[in-house]
Amino acid sequence: MVTQLQSQGLASRGRVRWPSQQEDERSRIEAGFTAWLDDITAVQDIFSRHVYNNPECSDFDLRQHRVLLYKLLAIGEELVVDALACHQEQPILESYIKLGDQKLEELRTVLHEWHGPVEDTSLPESLKSAFKELQAGSLTDLEFPR
Repeated sequence: MVTQLQSQGLASRGRVRWPSQQEDERSRIEAGFTAWLDDITAVQDIFSRHVYNNPECSDFDLRQHRVLLYKLLAIGEELVVDALACHQEQPILESYIKLGDQKLEELRTVLHEWHGPVEDTSLPESLKSAFKELQAGSLTDLEFPR
């Protein structure tokens, strides 16, 4: 289905190219980011057809949506970690790290918008309240009795 998902062994269609031993680390990371960004673009049509614009969207559709979002998040996080760990031409990779973080935030936002933020889970009310206070910037330090 999608190149990066295939190369990670997460999709079943197509052939997977073995990495060349002569491929340098920066080129491998750049190619990974390019494939990941292509995957994000490619799944948008799938998401639109089966989830966003589907009046009969089912639990099965939503589960598949989450699966692809989680896979894209995992791949993106791994690419950012690889870029952070790469010692070759770090300034060039910084733009990939910044773009990766931006795309990861967008994917997390979609995940939360479609599948619920923290306050919709079965967490204790006190923890939900603390998350809301933290998000609003109104969390205060605890005062302990002396």
